[in-house]
Amino acid sequence: MALYLSETTSVVFKTLPYLFLRAAAYLAFGISFGIYWILIFFMGRALAEIHQNIEFFVWIIGFLVSFPIIRLAREYLLYLIKAGHVAVIATLAMKGNLPEGVGQIEFGKKMVTDHFKQSSSLFVVDRLIHGVIHALNGMMMGLTSFLSDIPGMDGLRKIMRTILYFSLTYIDEAILARHFLNPQQSIWENARKGIILYAQIWKSILVTAIITGLLSLVSLPILLFMTVGPALAVSVGHPAQRWLFVIFGVIAAWILKVILLEPFTLTQMVIVYLKETSGLQPNAEWEQKIQNFSGKFREIQEKARTQPSPSLPSSPSR
Repeated sequence: MALYLSETTSVVFKTLPYLFLRAAAYLAFGISFGIYWILIFFMGRALAEIHQNIEFFVWIIGFLVSFPIIRLAREYLLYLIKAGHVAVIATLAMKGNLPEGVGQIEFGKKMVTDHFKQSSSLFVVDRLIHGVIHALNGMMMGLTSFLSDIPGMDGLRKIMRTILYFSLTYIDEAILARHFLNPQQSIWENARKGIILYAQIWKSILVTAIITGLLSLVSLPILLFMTVGPALAVSVGHPAQRWLFVIFGVIAAWILKVILLEPFTLTQMVIVYLKETSGLQPNAEWEQKIQNFSGKFREIQEKARTQPSPSLPSSPSR
């Protein structure tokens, strides 16, 4: 299979406006999260005067409260930006250009609002696709169970499971991209076909996922070294608060990762999926296999049968 590296690089540079928007959103989120932990720190210090153990419980509560905050920001803000970005990537990859006179951000926003009248419907579809792909990847990994019986190969199987995580991370967006290119069909019908086509090109996606996984695994310690190292150096004069500097360093590494690496790996996965499935028809045998082990896929099938196809424009008017 082709890796489409040149196409991916070209599309990444063409979508710089979305990269800047994503960077601004993640940076704002990172700064807000950092301020949140500063407030937790001072709150804990203030309450510590009442009892020495209260500061510990303040940190525990602050840690637990942060999870729903992160999830809310990711699903209701960052994911909507990503969906618009995916629409632009799909259009550039398969059609070559966007309509004249329409900016990227405007185009992506209109594509999302045209195809998903309510943002909640986008999340419902995404979660169902995510669940099916997770089950499908598990079934595929079952085919490699024989590796566990070979001495020294169990570690390889665990590595493959880790690699599949990166496939799962982006394939639901790739299937979403297919819907933006086929607006004459309902999102449920596009999801049904998209999942089946994913199963048919699973090996090609796995190769891309290996590259994505290796890149992420190599880049993470490098980014941590670039951010946590300077943070520890600055903390020399504040040894008691060193852990706070480490938190900021880790947050900075995460921001750099999502700003620099995620757009490239997302774009590559979308392009590989769209190119490899172009012209393919869903295989009935594969559909039956997926139907037999995934209740969420059966739910998608049912909605595909009952939901009418929308009459939507494929893109904003010129």
